[in-house]
Amino acid sequence: MTSLPEVVGAVIQYHRRRRGLSREQISTNLDIGMSTYARIEAGGTAATVIQLDEIGAQIGLRPSEILREAEVTLVRLRRDNPNLVVTRRRQRRKGADKTVDYLAGAALVGVIGAVAALLGASAADREPERGDDGQ
Repeated sequence: MTSLPEVVGAVIQYHRRRRGLSREQISTNLDIGMSTYARIEAGGTAATVIQLDEIGAQIGLRPSEILREAEVTLVRLRRDNPNLVVTRRRQRRKGADKTVDYLAGAALVGVIGAVAALLGASAADREPERGDDGQ
């Protein structure tokens, strides 16, 4: 089982790491606590549209690119695992199930990397288009 916020969080985490940024740097720039930001990456908290925009500015993606990559990842996950259940929010687990969640999260980040490669990975390397000032 996975949730949409987990997939979006994994996309964010993948590109944050690619940029060499720490969770602390991102959370400081967002003016939120590091634990709140960590929950966004883990899928425990869904990012708001404003947070997606601010995070995207730091990792070099527009919010639409973050969501598109999450969508492509979900399509691949469903194709590879037809029995996959995608929920709107993350299920709370304890004990041994947390280890399974950690391993699933690590595998999800691997799938994100493959999706980024399929999408050309150029989105993470270019600056997002912002504003109407022609820059």
